[in-house]
Amino acid sequence: MKNSSQESLNSESSRIAALDNLRAFAIIWVILLHCEQGCLPKDSNSTVQNFVRAGGFGVDLFFVLSGFLISSILIKGHLKSGKIQIAKFWYRRWMRTLPAYYVTLFVVMLGDAFYESKVPWSNRWSYFLFLQTSVNDFGDVRFAWSWSLCVEELFYFALPITTSLSLLFTFNIKLAIRCISLAAIGISFVGRALSESSGGHLPGYAVPYCRLDGLACGMVISTLPKFQNKFWSFAMILTALVILGASVWAVTPTGFKIHQYFPVSIAFSLILYSVMLNDSWRNIRIPGAYSVAAISYSLYLIHPIVIVLLLKLTPNVDWMFRLLFLVILLALLATALRCFVELPFLFYRDKKSIGEIGHKAIVSDQIPVKL
Repeated sequence: MKNSSQESLNSESSRIAALDNLRAFAIIWVILLHCEQGCLPKDSNSTVQNFVRAGGFGVDLFFVLSGFLISSILIKGHLKSGKIQIAKFWYRRWMRTLPAYYVTLFVVMLGDAFYESKVPWSNRWSYFLFLQTSVNDFGDVRFAWSWSLCVEELFYFALPITTSLSLLFTFNIKLAIRCISLAAIGISFVGRALSESSGGHLPGYAVPYCRLDGLACGMVISTLPKFQNKFWSFAMILTALVILGASVWAVTPTGFKIHQYFPVSIAFSLILYSVMLNDSWRNIRIPGAYSVAAISYSLYLIHPIVIVLLLKLTPNVDWMFRLLFLVILLALLATALRCFVELPFLFYRDKKSIGEIGHKAIVSDQIPVKL
């Protein structure tokens, strides 16, 4: 007979469907971006190409969701206990994110024995501390797609500390989080303005302190009141779609592109807030979204590796068959990483939590639990 934590760990009924839908969309968009070379048709029209090439915005959606989640956890914990339990927070987050990351890092390093990369390892130690995009030029980062994890881990480390310090000046945790959000947005703008292009990307593209916009916007959403208003939900969705459409398809000046992450984060935040306000949207379950969302972290970690291997092993295969092989391999390998690495550490983490608090611990990945 399964214990309660096992039953709750992947219980679809305990999750917020809207968050699964957004998370699934985000990871699919990111993967499409990296599929453009070799796994998608070369003669697709410009509208489709622009959408695919904007797949990097999927990471900004992840940032918004993460900012919303983490701030919600801190707010809920503070309202319950009256304090920020920093060590416990770090332990729970790192048990969630570090095991799969280090396994993937080991695979990338092991792959060097069979595959000679054009990008050598620089400051290899930095990859173990999530500092690779801080101490290296982005063009010299071997495990390049880990840049977003550097942003996330910096956020996980800094937010509970800054929130605790802010609470020395105010007892209102939501006000504290809003102030931190404004500071984070300001730091991002200044950081990008002072940064230079790196690795063929816009200034500040992969620098942690330059990409706090999405996290900050998600934090603000976690502090806003919840109410039911379909008119405002529709209005926010339409506004968000206009912003996203302009960001994806409109020709914009370079000065705007440097700071495009902010309006895109605003758009995703509006979508998140609108679906959380509207029960009918909040509970819509798109077929397959739950399954994709459950393995989204593993998918993000492994998909570039699988794409590169597939391109090398199937040089003369039509893009449709290659895309089919890619989907199958990603589903199998991401599920394996989830089941054999992520879940055992989550079970251990929450088994310990059950022992500490003496009652059932919810270990699902969403609010009111975890995303």
